[in-house]
Amino acid sequence: MALRLAVDLILASRFPMSVAWGEERTLLYNDAYAEILGERHPGALGRPMQAVWPEVWPEISPLVARTFAGEAVWREDMLLTLERYGHPEAAWFTFSFSPLRDGLGAVCGMLNTVVETTGRQRLEASLRHSEARHRALLESIGDGFFMLDRHWRFSYVNPQGARMLGREVSEMLGAVIWDAFPGLANSRFEAMYRRVAETRVMGTERAFYPDHGRWYEVRAFPAEPGGISVFLRDVSEEVRKDEALRRSETRYRSLSEASSQLVWTLDEAQRMGGDQPGWEAFTGQGAAARDGLGWLEAVHPDHQGRLLVLASGAVEEGQPYEAEFVLRRHDGVWRTLRARGVPVRDAEDVVVEWVGSGADVTEQRLTERRLALAMEGTSDGLWDWNLVSGECFHSPRIPAMLGHAPEEWDSSHENWLRNIHPEDRPSVEARLHEHLEGETEDYSASYRVRHRDGRWLWILSRARALRDVEGCAIRLVGAHTDITAQKEAETALAEREERLRIMADAMPQIVWWAAPSGETLWYNRRWHEFTGIPRTDVAPPPAERMQVYHPEDLPIAQERWRRSLRTGEPYEVEYRFLEAATGQWRWHLGRALPARDAQGRITAWYGTATDIHDQREAREILTRSHDELERLVAARTAELMRAEAALRHSERLQAMGQLTGSIAHDFSNVLQVVDSGLHLLASEDLSGEERLQVSDGVSASLENARRMTRQLLAFARQQPLEPATLDLNARLRAMRELLRHSLGQRIELKTEFAEGLPPVTLDPAQLETALLNLVMNARDAMPSGGTLTLSTAMEDGRVALTVADTGEGMPPEVLERLFEPFFTTKPAGKGTGLGLAQVHGFLAQSGGEVRVESAPGEGSRFTLLLPS
Repeated sequence: MALRLAVDLILASRFPMSVAWGEERTLLYNDAYAEILGERHPGALGRPMQAVWPEVWPEISPLVARTFAGEAVWREDMLLTLERYGHPEAAWFTFSFSPLRDGLGAVCGMLNTVVETTGRQRLEASLRHSEARHRALLESIGDGFFMLDRHWRFSYVNPQGARMLGREVSEMLGAVIWDAFPGLANSRFEAMYRRVAETRVMGTERAFYPDHGRWYEVRAFPAEPGGISVFLRDVSEEVRKDEALRRSETRYRSLSEASSQLVWTLDEAQRMGGDQPGWEAFTGQGAAARDGLGWLEAVHPDHQGRLLVLASGAVEEGQPYEAEFVLRRHDGVWRTLRARGVPVRDAEDVVVEWVGSGADVTEQRLTERRLALAMEGTSDGLWDWNLVSGECFHSPRIPAMLGHAPEEWDSSHENWLRNIHPEDRPSVEARLHEHLEGETEDYSASYRVRHRDGRWLWILSRARALRDVEGCAIRLVGAHTDITAQKEAETALAEREERLRIMADAMPQIVWWAAPSGETLWYNRRWHEFTGIPRTDVAPPPAERMQVYHPEDLPIAQERWRRSLRTGEPYEVEYRFLEAATGQWRWHLGRALPARDAQGRITAWYGTATDIHDQREAREILTRSHDELERLVAARTAELMRAEAALRHSERLQAMGQLTGSIAHDFSNVLQVVDSGLHLLASEDLSGEERLQVSDGVSASLENARRMTRQLLAFARQQPLEPATLDLNARLRAMRELLRHSLGQRIELKTEFAEGLPPVTLDPAQLETALLNLVMNARDAMPSGGTLTLSTAMEDGRVALTVADTGEGMPPEVLERLFEPFFTTKPAGKGTGLGLAQVHGFLAQSGGEVRVESAPGEGSRFTLLLPS
């Protein structure tokens, strides 16, 4: 009895209703519910509810269970994804599940009353989008528009409305209309506004507003909550027209201005007449030219006949029509219009006129053509896979890439998978699955695809999924790129590198190469034999490699390497390697050059390390004579220091000058003896190579002694000078590159030369020597880099040359002994201590002087006052 009553109930209802009966939840339903079932009807009748709705059963089964437990369940706008009409579809439903009981009160079934709200949900979304568009439209229309809330306050005013009413938008918002415009009191406008607000029925009024001296046409519409919306138009010039014409004009102009598209009207015979502002503004046709069928003259001749036939067919059927045709704009330019014609019917359902609207789609069509040309012109093949429908679009480039004609090509995704190399297919499908599941931002894979002639091409496939609001992939858009040539080039490069490895392994030198970043990638066989580090497929880690460098040499080698990586300059440095077989540190000369591509970018570094241990030992033998000479110099210097300590500073400098002259003459005598001794070495007992090495070494020692002699003579003011008149600034500019090279890359050279200096009278060679001595000292005072400034100026009526550095500076005890010969703060073997003595002696002998300013941590400043 309960089942019969339930079935009678649903069959008598026009609402979609169904009954789920018994433990199987057998489904019975009415005709309205069959529309929701779609293609499942009539097969769903009498089947279990779970079998009918398997895809949504996880969502609705808990609700069904609650209903069969005796609880009435209500759900409003519940989103379900149905398999309907052959594809998944998002749908919204409002439904009520009510338990059905038998005579004993036990639940034996469920009554389902359901309303599909998909259309309303989509309409609401469309309305939200439409609201934003309408606001933009209201800002652009020619009519004034404002909105009043239930308290008669302005809640919105468009710019045109504020201009018409002679106010600023900002001063109107929030103001009560009766306070802002007192002239509305007891007017027809006030009556109409209040009537619309009360009756919630649209109102229209055309009247004269004395405060402005203008006629206005006002249309007011009820707006929520409780307010009204008002369109305002100045119709002062139209009040003189015929009332019937005025009503027609008002209706048509409202339609035209309310739309962003081109709007026109035709009679039942497709003849144009009356005022057509939109058409006239677009085409430039006046009434005489467009009336009747004259409007067709603005249509392109190739489209006139087709458009007229299409419109005539629509007139006969009384149905709307759509057409795309080319229309001449007022400036003579042809534009593509997408148009729609809609019939207007009277109360007897007779078509009395046609309203047409059109959108200029010229730019859209041009964009589509450009896209088509781009697809034809690009070397990539573009594709678009609709994951919902399964349809897949391939641009013509894809079949052409694989040797197929477009008309014979199967663009389905399944066909593309069939053409992928069997070894590559699993990884391709895995990466594609990861991207579709949202695990990767983009899809990218390189794999082989079969060409029509049987060859395998390498393809780089890249794509990105388009997703719905829930994040599910619904479309995949991407491109295929033929990278076969690139892959072949990579293979050829690998073969060349293998040949290079074989050649490097055959060399007696250590050979290596590194990435552009400096990371060492490979060593040859000789390196592994020398260091004892086993050879593997990859280079040893840095920590293991660093152990074979001598601890004293490693920082220098690393700094030179970093500089080469930074500047791209060739790498060259001497360092010691630990030979694993003997446990001996052996000297090596390391060199590396960068390899560059066509754009000059570094692609790799290739280097060697040559054993120079024996050469280094030979050089040490040759330098022993130098050491002996230095010992004599040190002994005589000690004697000079003891004499200097007894004198005041100025007297001590003069006495040391005389003593230095004596030392220089003594050195000359010693060097004469050394020079004579060198000639004796050319005896029969020595081989030619040995004689040459000894001769070169002794000659170098002789030249060193002579250089010290010249500096001592300069300090003693006994050096013969050859003064000349010089342009100091020009001389310094000529030396700028030499000085910059001497300073190195870590030190910046700045110049500040005063203009209009008088010429100076000095020995040019001695001036350059003195300047180089100062620059070299400044460089040594800035081991971590800094700035050296070379400047000229006038001081105390003399030309001043200043050398200033940002180095370590000097304490007072060093300043006191600065110009003493053989005094130096540098390590042994790094300087003779005669450089500043030469500067002092040269300036004193030339009639000038030198001034020094320095303090620890503040750098040093040497000023040479030169004779004019």
